[in-house]
Amino acid sequence: MKSFKKLLQKKLRTSRNKSFVYIVVLALFFLGFTVFMSSRLWAGSENEVVETPHQSAISLNNTGDIYIEEWVYNPTTNKAYLTLQTDGMKAEESLSFVPQEAANPRQMLPHNVVFESRHGLVLEIENLSSEWEVLAVGLVVNRPTYSIVNEEEEEEEIEQRSPLDDVQYFLQTDQRIVETDSTIEVKSDEEYAASFVQFEIDQAERDIKVEENQRQQAQEHRDRLYRTLTDLETDQAYQTAEEKEETQVEVDRIKGDIRTIDDAIYDYNIAIQNHEAKIENLQEKKQETAQTTSDNDQN
Repeated sequence: MKSFKKLLQKKLRTSRNKSFVYIVVLALFFLGFTVFMSSRLWAGSENEVVETPHQSAISLNNTGDIYIEEWVYNPTTNKAYLTLQTDGMKAEESLSFVPQEAANPRQMLPHNVVFESRHGLVLEIENLSSEWEVLAVGLVVNRPTYSIVNEEEEEEEIEQRSPLDDVQYFLQTDQRIVETDSTIEVKSDEEYAASFVQFEIDQAERDIKVEENQRQQAQEHRDRLYRTLTDLETDQAYQTAEEKEETQVEVDRIKGDIRTIDDAIYDYNIAIQNHEAKIENLQEKKQETAQTTSDNDQN
């Protein structure tokens, strides 16, 4: 009887030890996962500049694109301002943010959306330390959900979830290269609206340059094909009948390529005209916005 009791006690101790080991392993796993989620934001060598490209499309998984227009840091107030343009997001969708700094990666920074329109938004990030090194802003795309969830289960899930769980993309800027302005502060909605009109103008002008470069490359390619075509047609005067037939096949192919290039050049011209018309309309919109701001200031 005593031996049975000792055996039972031994099994209980073994079971407790195993449970303790499992708990420790799980705790280490979650700790490692948290560190990984934080450290991956600041990946790179100590001297490497960490910066998400500006004015480049960042795809948000079939939601649309966003563009970083500018980062500005105020060292006096320890605030940073992130300006984003949005393109293609649905009306029922919105963005929320999870800002962190490399100096305090486990602390989520307070922030406010100080301006928002269908064209983009301006995010104010507060309480940056004087040496924040790298600032990372996690983007969360909020979509409407239609599933019915038990309220108690939903509250429990919210308590257990990390703010990083829903982050879809991280935007980062480096303190060594970020634009600094010790006077920057929150502007009026009219001023922000005028800024976003100018951002659209700047983007349209960049698009024109891209189209013009592509058109020029197409024209240069077409010119080379024309020179090749002239040489082939000249050669036909000295060729045998069989050689002329082979050359004619190449001549016809090149003429087809030239027609394709002509169509592409036509498309580039139309795109440039559309961008120019857009800029003209935006300039008028900018003047109207400036006039509204002026009238408000006078009142």
